[in-house]
Amino acid sequence: MSQQSKANQAAFDIGQMTERMAQGYYMHLAAIQVAKDPRAIFFSANVEPGQIVPVGRIRHEDGTRHEFDFAHYLAQARTNPAMVADLDRLWLVGALLTIGDALAKQSYFDHAPELELLRHLRNGVAHGNTFRINLKLLAKFPAHNRLACALRLGSSPAPAFAHHCAPMFQTFSKSH
Repeated sequence: MSQQSKANQAAFDIGQMTERMAQGYYMHLAAIQVAKDPRAIFFSANVEPGQIVPVGRIRHEDGTRHEFDFAHYLAQARTNPAMVADLDRLWLVGALLTIGDALAKQSYFDHAPELELLRHLRNGVAHGNTFRINLKLLAKFPAHNRLACALRLGSSPAPAFAHHCAPMFQTFSKSH
């Protein structure tokens, strides 16, 4: 396999993963919305023999498992808005770290400004939301893009992101 096709396969794979992260965030939001409904408990497993509540299980690779009170933690979606907000942030930070780490393994491909922006965001969240910008490196690999320009011009960030950043993710998904 040539170096060029190997890089394109990696770009494709990271693009697919990025798409899964985006779709997964929507799936997470949908699941939380359902969990917030008091009727959600009716979708849980029945109380098993020897248990007094519906039990959820986390299975470990070594075959052991951890059990928890399913109804109690399901109710947290309704009763603990801070936890729901934490889960939303956790999903987004986790996705950013996962995508950034995958890009780092590929040396951020061609260092396109959008990829450099992702690198800075990934590093910032990985280090307590502290951003250390190396100006010499930034001059070599700029991390600005049309999104930043749109925000400076006062455009709404959501349409600017959708319009200007979504093509970056689509680019990853195409084999060149």
